[in-house]
Amino acid sequence: MVYRPREDSRLLKQAVTSLDLEDKKFLDMGTGTGYIAEAALEQGADVTAVDIDSEAVEQARQRIGSRANVCQSNLFTDVEGTFDVIAFNPPYLPEAPGGSVATVSGANGAQVSRRFLEQYPDYLKSGGRSILVTSSRNSLDLDGAQVLGSSSLWFEQLKVVDVEDGF
Repeated sequence: MVYRPREDSRLLKQAVTSLDLEDKKFLDMGTGTGYIAEAALEQGADVTAVDIDSEAVEQARQRIGSRANVCQSNLFTDVEGTFDVIAFNPPYLPEAPGGSVATVSGANGAQVSRRFLEQYPDYLKSGGRSILVTSSRNSLDLDGAQVLGSSSLWFEQLKVVDVEDGF
């Protein structure tokens, strides 16, 4: 299942488009349809977009064409180089019937985010920014992260956080 842009994607897009991305190397982790990658391209970034799902990679390629490097990768497995900005809207929901790899991240909803947080420093340039979507529905600890935006829905609180200094 390819994750379609929703409230969390729009919140991440607001954070991304508020940054000066002109001539910056930008990684859209978990690109899905390429929604965030397209926004970064419009801001003048040099974009790499990756997703674990081959169907998502194809949809992102259709959306943004050859304007970005789009490839399949399980987090950073097939990512090369370092980036000025890394943005990720990870799966963040706890396991539930009907969930998919695009939305569910282990029993507590934070498994993929924790793996990302362990790996991203090796791919972030000095002084770079790593931006992550989080949800009140998972167990991810937010202490130490700067909140760039938030949105309250009837069933959860979404936040976009800058984790450049880690949790």
